[in-house]
Amino acid sequence: LHACTNVEQLIRQALDTSIETVDAEGGTIYLHDPKKQVLIFKYVVGATPEITKQLTGLEMPDDRGIAGRVFHTGEGQITQKVTEDSSHNSEVDQRTQYRTESTITVPLMSMGGQSLGVMQIL
Repeated sequence: LHACTNVEQLIRQALDTSIETVDAEGGTIYLHDPKKQVLIFKYVVGATPEITKQLTGLEMPDDRGIAGRVFHTGEGQITQKVTEDSSHNSEVDQRTQYRTESTITVPLMSMGGQSLGVMQIL
């Protein structure tokens, strides 16, 4: 990752590397839009190209789901069974017909500690 000079490429490579490292099915980097108070599915690697296309650009309230909780608390979370977590946003699974089993969700912060978004690995 240290060889990347393009921020967009660096973010995408960080997501790809994280997915590969834990042998995950997919993942998302959500970026925060403070004006709208939403998390935007900016980079998506899905189980299928259709899911990736369907989710990229989707917005959700920044206090919604496990990603919203991690965004606001600034604390990462490993969720073994998302269906047992009351914060899980099942609307995304319903929309894509994908069944999320477990997640690793980490906050994305600036060097100054400002919340920028969230990375979630499925």
